[in-house]
Amino acid sequence: MAIEQKEQVFMKQFSSIIAAALVLSWLAIGCGTGIKIDTNKLEQSFQSAPPAAKTDANKAVAAIKSGDFSAAIALLKNVINTGGLTEEQKDGIGTALAGMQMVAAKDQSKYSLEVYTSLSDLMGLVEGKQPVSK
Repeated sequence: MAIEQKEQVFMKQFSSIIAAALVLSWLAIGCGTGIKIDTNKLEQSFQSAPPAAKTDANKAVAAIKSGDFSAAIALLKNVINTGGLTEEQKDGIGTALAGMQMVAAKDQSKYSLEVYTSLSDLMGLVEGKQPVSK
């Protein structure tokens, strides 16, 4: 049973790495001059959320818009770890994270690999997976 669990963890990590490679290859081909991160779904999905989650989500949106991905990551991690997210909220977070990943991959002079990896880990957490990095 332990071997099967290790294989499942490996496959989850492998699929995250493949997804990251696809995003990076898409960026290498070219995706235009500017990338706009869609935070509308994130904002809308937390309108009726409990006050703490709504506050953190709104702060995360402000951090994303200002380009402070480290702050946004910390806030979104709090929201995700609180649990009880609706599918709409998970989708909103996932959409914002995907946009952040594209920006971080495109502007590597501004965003470190650690930021990109943290974004990938959060994507996994939203989907109920364990983080790839340690």
